[in-house]
Amino acid sequence: MVFQILFNSHGQIVTVAGTGLFWVGELTMAAVILVGSSGVLTIQYFRRKTIPARWLMAVVAFVFLLGYMVPWHFAFAVEQRLSPLPGAGSAITAKFDPSGSKFRLPEGMNHNSVFSARGGELTRDEASTIYLPIRIAGLRESTVLNADRAEVLLTTAEGRIVYQGRADDLLVRKDTDLQPVSFDIGLRSFGWREIGSPDMAVPKDFVPGRGEELVYQGLPLPRNLYERIKDQPLHLEINYSLTLLDSSTYNISALGGDILMPAVGRCRTQMDDDGDDIQLRCIQAGRKLDCVAAFLEHAPSGRHNPISFSCWPNYAPYSAQYTPDSLMRSQGALRFRDLSGLAKYPVDGSRLPESRVVLRIYQPQEHFTRRLVIPEIHLSDWESLEHDLGAASR
Repeated sequence: MVFQILFNSHGQIVTVAGTGLFWVGELTMAAVILVGSSGVLTIQYFRRKTIPARWLMAVVAFVFLLGYMVPWHFAFAVEQRLSPLPGAGSAITAKFDPSGSKFRLPEGMNHNSVFSARGGELTRDEASTIYLPIRIAGLRESTVLNADRAEVLLTTAEGRIVYQGRADDLLVRKDTDLQPVSFDIGLRSFGWREIGSPDMAVPKDFVPGRGEELVYQGLPLPRNLYERIKDQPLHLEINYSLTLLDSSTYNISALGGDILMPAVGRCRTQMDDDGDDIQLRCIQAGRKLDCVAAFLEHAPSGRHNPISFSCWPNYAPYSAQYTPDSLMRSQGALRFRDLSGLAKYPVDGSRLPESRVVLRIYQPQEHFTRRLVIPEIHLSDWESLEHDLGAASR
């Protein structure tokens, strides 16, 4: 407990915590406990050597704690070997697009904060955060590209390292070829926000079905460092650990639906007591739904309400829930009516009898790496349009 409090509370030690790779460290610790306890019991109860058994117990406890420090590259290499569909992401490329415009934060968002995964908001120094326009090609419809980790290296022309650390998490969701993708800013374990097409203007060069998507890679830097290096010509590298997730689609009646679906379990739908959303509840024996999108769709016309999306990937090849039981329960609410009367939905109450809930369940296909290199860049060229606003608020 002391070890965890002193070293782990701020995440310095746990390299895989908060990611889909945590199971590698978890399994490593379980293996240490299994082998170590077997050794302790053998020495104590078969040879009656208490002192050596106590020393071995101390060593086992220490090695167990080292499971928190499983190196990222080792864990990801294990994950790559276990990819369900090797080669599925071979067509995906990422490159810097210097012709892209500067990033504009969504309207109404506090320019110095992002939403916190733990509730509320978390301060974010927008005055020392840059946003790089990145072109991603090869992403198919109804897929998700998750950057499990993005490691940044900034060096001078002489090769001197000026910064090495993490960039924003980047999770790119492509619903359809007819509209731009959604992506994230911030770090999921601390605070992040999804940026979708309603938050941004459609890129001027966006061509439906072309296969190239424009996203922005956020890079928050320490303020003192940024002020010192922002106008220098620098060499920038981003090493991505990526996972491609493909989806399977299931439908269930919006009112009174009750169906058993593979990989989802038994799901039921009903209108809530307020009469403003459809409640979807699912239960299954096994893994919970880690990445899922759901929306209300009017079957005759194909029109649908905004997509509700949640994705906290867990790539563990096993289910490890034992309490209170091994059943996984999930639920969500799909809005079709605004009680204040301000918002109007394509699928409203009158269309519910002819509507359905569409579920997209995303599963990992391949884990792979990509390296993005920018030979020369001036960081100040890629401040957000709200940079001056953020600087003035200080």
